[in-house]
Amino acid sequence: MYKSYKQQYREWKKSVVKLEKAIKKCKDKRKRKRLEHKLYRLKKREPSSPTVNGKIPVMFDYRIGSIEFSHTAKEFRLWMRISTLDKNKRILIPLHSYAYAERHLKEWKIKSFQIVYRPKRYEVHVVVEKEVVVAKPKSV
Repeated sequence: MYKSYKQQYREWKKSVVKLEKAIKKCKDKRKRKRLEHKLYRLKKREPSSPTVNGKIPVMFDYRIGSIEFSHTAKEFRLWMRISTLDKNKRILIPLHSYAYAERHLKEWKIKSFQIVYRPKRYEVHVVVEKEVVVAKPKSV
């Protein structure tokens, strides 16, 4: 998001500078007024910086990402692996977890997860699947 914002901002800034130069060079009053109005409208359409507030989080399934345990890492035992648009490149993000969650995540099958932004922090919400063995009732 930030890369595309920076690119849009550069293009916007370039067109603003171009219009300002054209206004300085213009001697015709009518044409100058038209260009000033165009500049005014362009300045009102300045690209805004990207935010994640109010966005709906996307679910990541096994095709896009996974949550894995690391046996060698000491600080972070859980790692989130997300595929990128570049071929054979992935993003690895360490996850802070606690013993209760780790115990259950080892037993249950992770179906999907989503990254949710809360004020001042990000959370990972995991959807798990657990097979439950139903015992036959003794009597009805």
